[in-house]
Amino acid sequence: MRRAALALLGVFVPSGVRSALRISRIRWFLAGLATDQFADTFWLVTLGWVAGQNASPALYGAIMTVGTLPAMGLFLPGGSTSDRVGAGTVLLATSLARAGLAAVWLLFSMHSWSSGAIVVAVTIVAILYDTSIGYHAPARESYVTVLTSTEQQVADANDAERLIARLGQTLGAVSAGFFVGSHLGGAFVFFAITVVTWLIFVRVRRIAQREPQVAIPVSSASANYGGMKEGINLLRAEPVLLRTYPLQSLTSMAGGGTVTVGGVLLVHEHGWAGATYGLAMGLFVLGIFIGTRTGIAIRENAVARPVSIAVSGSLLAAIVEVAAALTPNSTVYLIGCLLIGLLTGPMGPILTGYAKVRAKSLEHEHGKVVAGRLLAPLNLGLSLEPVGYLVVAVSAATVSPGLGIVVLAALTIVVAIAALVSRAVQAARLPSNLS
Repeated sequence: MRRAALALLGVFVPSGVRSALRISRIRWFLAGLATDQFADTFWLVTLGWVAGQNASPALYGAIMTVGTLPAMGLFLPGGSTSDRVGAGTVLLATSLARAGLAAVWLLFSMHSWSSGAIVVAVTIVAILYDTSIGYHAPARESYVTVLTSTEQQVADANDAERLIARLGQTLGAVSAGFFVGSHLGGAFVFFAITVVTWLIFVRVRRIAQREPQVAIPVSSASANYGGMKEGINLLRAEPVLLRTYPLQSLTSMAGGGTVTVGGVLLVHEHGWAGATYGLAMGLFVLGIFIGTRTGIAIRENAVARPVSIAVSGSLLAAIVEVAAALTPNSTVYLIGCLLIGLLTGPMGPILTGYAKVRAKSLEHEHGKVVAGRLLAPLNLGLSLEPVGYLVVAVSAATVSPGLGIVVLAALTIVVAIAALVSRAVQAARLPSNLS
């Protein structure tokens, strides 16, 4: 029984993730990441529900757009600030600010208001919350490179991040669904989870200060700090990142366009059963989880050309997206959604993992933290997923949703092929867990 339990543990919890969880500061950080992602997804679902219940369709679309735009213009300065003053400092400040916004929303929810007042309030909170993400996300993504001392630890911690973040997002979305009928109850949960997140990150900071794990200090406001321009120059010297960052962005847009928005529009266009959309989302998420676990196994077992494999997965996913966009058969579409998740899942452990490992290597090479600036363009690219929604929605209004999906998939195919023929991509490696 014990042997079977250990075997099962090995399937669901990879050895690298277990290694990362043995380090106290990383274990606490991952706990904070889980609650943080829970809060983000919980708020996104709450925003969509409250806006949809109190605004016209046109105003609803405007609120959802405005509520997710501010961060896009702040990721680059946010990454630069994270390197300059320290990812931990930025994370504490933004987490406290987010808890403050949640408190304001809770106080507002304690009273009855007109639909107009609710729309104004939820829009203001959404704009401010998304503004905080512009600084919060780069700090959150780069902090693990500060909390680790080797490239191996970075790779292990990134694997754990990918799995735990997905778990937090899923639980946040499901929990928010239970509270859509209780405005006050949802507001209280949102406030409580943001406070818990801030307290956990305070704990992480204290542990990190007691256990100096990196011999390289954060280059706060010193002449050694090169600013945003230096970050751009560092990125220009990274051929693998220059080819995989755009690919990750396009893959996110195409996948989101095919499933998140395209699913609803294709259901209406073909007259499929309404349950098709929910099932498509479930299969997509399941595929991503399995794909993420597969990507971790590829990295841990030192499979040859891991970056090329992840890029190939994105290429194949784009081909599946074309088939999903053009098929009139709901079963084929559902299988396609599962395959899209499965084929794009390895991007997190392998492509994002490679970027973080490079950030740690450059930190050792240059004697200063550069992760915030190096990863900020990736955060910006991934935040463009709503552009995919817009492309598919516009094509649905003019021709058909399938056209927009095909366009996004075609662009992904072109960028993926350009990455695959790169010798740098073919030669790229990640630390493995083989002894």
